[in-house]
Amino acid sequence: MPLSWKVQPTIVRLLLLVQAVVVVIAFVRMMKLAWHLYRHSGPPILLEGAVAVAPDLLARSALANRIRTGPVKGNRTRFEFPAAASKDTVLPGLRLAEARFLYVWERCIAASESIKRASVVTLLLTFIMIAGGASPAYNLNFHGYNTTGLMALYQTIDQLLGLLAFGLSVCTILYLVSSFFERVLADRKARWTYFCAQLKNEFTHK
Repeated sequence: MPLSWKVQPTIVRLLLLVQAVVVVIAFVRMMKLAWHLYRHSGPPILLEGAVAVAPDLLARSALANRIRTGPVKGNRTRFEFPAAASKDTVLPGLRLAEARFLYVWERCIAASESIKRASVVTLLLTFIMIAGGASPAYNLNFHGYNTTGLMALYQTIDQLLGLLAFGLSVCTILYLVSSFFERVLADRKARWTYFCAQLKNEFTHK
């Protein structure tokens, strides 16, 4: 088999191990991103109820897409906030929530970008395996298995194509996952920005 561990030269095995480490690190970062973006399972926080929510919970809920900006019921265009809510009580907490959200969001963006870099590293490792493993693979097939030169060449090409297909598949998956998380993070930030703008608009002039 082209991807069989036993038929790979030593240099290819080493590079496959490095590639595996890169993929494992990327996978751990994917899990952390998913935890931040989808772990919160509480009820959605409406704009009218945000004034009673702790800043940290509000920021985490926003990152998990658990905030809503529309009125509670009907076609009302005005929001009904608690009587005790005022500029002095709402805006300081909102600023803390904004700072917390931005801190976690930027860390998530950094993790997403690192996954994209992992896809590039995987692609480079794949080409290095092809270039560095061609000659050792041919020698191994020719001398180790006592075949003709033509058959050894065919087996070597088969191995290299298998490695290339495997590396490109891993690279593509990492890139698509990174692009997905970047799109989700951009959407969460846009929703959060709009949510904060609405809340500030309600209390700035009170």
